[in-house]
Amino acid sequence: MNKTDKKNIIKYAFTLAEMLVVLIVIGILAILLLTSLKFVPDKNKTMFKKAYSVLEKSVSELINDEELYPYDPEARGFMNKVQVTVPGNSFSSDKMPDCTISKIYTYKFTKPDCGSGHKFDVLFMDKLNILSVDKCPKDIFGFITNNDGVCFTTSDGIGWAIEKIDFEKKTPPKLIVIDVNGFNKGPNTKASLTKNGKKTRVDGDRFHVHVVYDGKIETDGEAEQTYLAEHSLQEDDDE
Repeated sequence: MNKTDKKNIIKYAFTLAEMLVVLIVIGILAILLLTSLKFVPDKNKTMFKKAYSVLEKSVSELINDEELYPYDPEARGFMNKVQVTVPGNSFSSDKMPDCTISKIYTYKFTKPDCGSGHKFDVLFMDKLNILSVDKCPKDIFGFITNNDGVCFTTSDGIGWAIEKIDFEKKTPPKLIVIDVNGFNKGPNTKASLTKNGKKTRVDGDRFHVHVVYDGKIETDGEAEQTYLAEHSLQEDDDE
């Protein structure tokens, strides 16, 4: 090797300081990448929290509306099935003897003979931006039949399934299944927690919540409770 070659090697070689700078830059980029991956938004979580907020707000407005639910010591809260007028462009079942629900653009009424559960369904749907009333997917409520409630899709693509049950003190609360990505997209399974060491992952796209006759909203699923705990913490931080 002649002197010229040695000079070229020295000329193009990295110094120790330059190598350290390169390693530091790579380390910073790696940290930024891992941080961004860690905080990639969970779409199912985001959509469930959005749907839950809508449900919570709507239920609160209904239970506190004295015109829709006037005080009755014998039928408190959502047990009250007195007939009320539903605004236009809404969902009702007037002139439908089987109490099914479809979209009709006119003034209609809730029907006492259809029960307190049906009244809630009509009034709750009237508060949402409904895209379509759908046939309930098979077994969405966990039952054998698929005619146990009313199902619909809102403009944000969320599928809602409301169990056909009246509000009574001695009966279970009304089940509402929220399919965060719609009925036509999978996996169409109930949300559940999967634990791998210290990490917890939520699988499934259907979340279960229950509405009680007194306006309370309950859930007993681990996935739902995990998300709602985070939801409550976020609200506390915002205050």
